Amino acid sequence: MKRPAPTSTGARPKVLVVDDDPDQLYLLSTHLQGADCDVVAVSSGELAVASLQDHVFDLAVIDLRLPGIGGNDVAVEVRSSHPLCRVVFTSVLDADTYPPAHGGLPKPFTRQQVLNLLTHLKPGGQA
Repeated sequence: MKRPAPTSTGARPKVLVVDDDPDQLYLLSTHLQGADCDVVAVSSGELAVASLQDHVFDLAVIDLRLPGIGGNDVAVEVRSSHPLCRVVFTSVLDADTYPPAHGGLPKPFTRQQVLNLLTHLKPGGQA
């Protein structure tokens, strides 16, 4: 399995995962941890925004359909506070309707699709 490229500091990539479904949150986190990523997993948009003050992320995987602060609003906060962080949306919605981002991960997803996010995304650019 290809490992994700180290960050500019040489550390493991730090990934924010935001999903209100506990099973999806666990699955995404497990796949990313298995790919040698340092994962911060949160179950709400509010917790995601709060975590932006404590961590510097390389990638954010955000569910679009979150109660409270929605996924698109979380992405706005991520982009504002972490301009080099790549944003990927995940959702049960049709991927053609996702807002602009570095990538999309339609549900249900496979382990390989999650790993592809790490190997096929270029830092700071579109997929």
